[in-house]
Amino acid sequence: MTQSVMDELFAFAESPGLFVEASLANDITSLKYILVSSPQLEAAARAIENQPVLAQEVLERIGTLLTLALPTDELHEYDVAIAAYLFVLQRSNAHFLDKALSAVRESKLPNLYWAYAMYNQLIALAPNTAEDVYAHFEEPVVAEDSDAESSGPVVLRRSDQPATDMTQFTDVRNVIEEEA
Repeated sequence: MTQSVMDELFAFAESPGLFVEASLANDITSLKYILVSSPQLEAAARAIENQPVLAQEVLERIGTLLTLALPTDELHEYDVAIAAYLFVLQRSNAHFLDKALSAVRESKLPNLYWAYAMYNQLIALAPNTAEDVYAHFEEPVVAEDSDAESSGPVVLRRSDQPATDMTQFTDVRNVIEEEA
């Protein structure tokens, strides 16, 4: 039975229908809503929670999709599927999620959009340890030169994540001030 659940997950995630639905989503929150409303994804997440060995299948599938030789001038054919697999692992197995996130990061494929969007969101929300299901964040990091009128925290990061990992993020307020 669990194999059929995994087969249904793979068929759903890699289907042209999900790819089309994702193309209508305007941000990662919209895509996550599409994924959460999927009975195949929910069944797979429950199966992986009950049998963690199934997470290895999802991880292997991500690895296979990342190594496919596809044209780089268009969106990766399985971009949405990879994002869906990351989402399933996030809901069910933190240990394999870390491995999957590393695989996506190390692939450095130029034609992934949804997978990188999911990656970035999951990195920001990742738990400190596999046993700690709920993320414990340190106080938000606020720019030293921020004034009382600022809109709030600049970056929210994991307490064990060094600041050097946040170099891809920019304080929007500084960009606005520089343009003015």
